[in-house]
This record gives sequence, C-alpha cells and structure tokens, in this order.
Amino acid sequence: MADETKKPQENPIIDMIFRLACVYLAATFFFKGLEDWRNSEYLLVGVDFSVVFLELGLIFSWYKQKVMRILLGLCAALCFIFLILSKLS
Repeated sequence: MADETKKPQENPIIDMIFRLACVYLAATFFFKGLEDWRNSEYLLVGVDFSVVFLELGLIFSWYKQKVMRILLGLCAALCFIFLILSKLS
C-alpha cells in the first residue's frame, strides 16, 4: 500500500528556472522603476517597485508565510504614496 500522505517532489530544474525568471523580472522592474523615478513618474515607480517586492516574495517562497501578506500591504501602501506624490507635482 502506497503512502499517500507524502507530498510529491517538485522538479528542481523547473523550480530553478522559475526562480531565475523571477530574478530577471525583479531586476527589469527595479531598473525601470529607477528610470521612472528620474522622469518623475511616481505612479509608475510605485507599480514597478511593488512588482519587485512581489517577485522577491516568489523567489524566496514567502508566499507560504505571513511575510507575503505584509509585503502585499506594503506594496499597496507604496502605490498610494506614489499616487499622492504624482498628484502633488
């Protein structure tokens, strides 16, 4: 009789490819956010850095912990802060 309580093992190669893709996207959005910051497009900066935070959460598997919920809250707050800054300019 097979032990059905064991979790199936994930393929480590697929996991590595997924993490590398997340690193690439995080780096891309980070540098795009810096460029938008120089151009004073603060709403886009908030969105870019929010995506970077979320990608970091996926890279380090924080989606299983409360840390990801905190990051989601920070990302939403960051977007609102940059929205307010964009309206002040």
